[in-house]
Amino acid sequence: MAFDRRLFMKTVAATAGASLLAPHIPSAQAATPESGVAGGQVAGVYRTKVGDLQVTSIFDGWMEMTDDILLTKNPVEAKRLKEKAFLSPDAKPGYLNTFLIHAGEKLILVDTGARDYGPGTGQLLTNLKAAGVDVAQIDEILLTHAHPDHVNGLLDQSGQKVFPRAKIRIADEELSFWFDESKKSAMPDKGGAFDAARKNLSPYKDSGQIETFKLGGDLGDGLSSVDLRGHTPGHSGFRIASGSDQFLIWGDVVHMQTYQFTHPEWALTFDIDPSQAIASRKKILDEVATDRLRIGGMHLSFPGIGHVEKVSEGYALVPQMWEAKL
Repeated sequence: MAFDRRLFMKTVAATAGASLLAPHIPSAQAATPESGVAGGQVAGVYRTKVGDLQVTSIFDGWMEMTDDILLTKNPVEAKRLKEKAFLSPDAKPGYLNTFLIHAGEKLILVDTGARDYGPGTGQLLTNLKAAGVDVAQIDEILLTHAHPDHVNGLLDQSGQKVFPRAKIRIADEELSFWFDESKKSAMPDKGGAFDAARKNLSPYKDSGQIETFKLGGDLGDGLSSVDLRGHTPGHSGFRIASGSDQFLIWGDVVHMQTYQFTHPEWALTFDIDPSQAIASRKKILDEVATDRLRIGGMHLSFPGIGHVEKVSEGYALVPQMWEAKL
């Protein structure tokens, strides 16, 4: 049926008139703060199923990602892509997600967020609590890599371990890189990242809670590592398989979704090996688009879940539609 604007306007007018005679019903707005405007969103928790497993996206917060972090500078194209995404020219959208995998009786957390990395980060524990999960219940933590916005949540403000009983699993190449003094000396501009990795991982390393794996290897419980090196030497994605369903948590394949789906060749100053990071991004974008594989990304707009499609301008993210029932 075609949209009838005149009928629509008559209906609106009739409804408005009827509302004058209807009893007043308090709205949900009455529950907002005294100012009448809420200061933030509801808890950042979103659940989805992968076969018989459940994956919960847990929001850790937001950060500003400015165009300064791009190695490729193209202000004209950046402006065009922001306009296409309905963003203002000065918008600096940046997000940070973690993922909780419910694998039978086991709880596996992927990354720990960025406590104290910025004013908008560090919401992991609050949102875990909202999801009904206590940190003591976490059995394993899989780390995509050891940048501070992914490992800062391992310790609290006093430097104590947040996850007392969890096994920390990280790629062998990743752990050895950040504890290699010669690598740190060769990259003075990234000294802070080395310090953060060592600070957050050392307490778990000293207590024997760290277990390494090889990139691309099987991790058990329907999980396997996916070699996505380049952003860091041991950057790993995690493929979840249950029955005929699969889901890929790809870590930092894409930081700036406004740009890097259209331009996967745009690298960042954070990339340890920009050329390899570009190659890994192009390869996995093509794979997930071709195979119609669902993905979860740490820096995609919450809940960070969707599909990738090939378009005339590279690729595009198709966010997963909200699921009311699991």
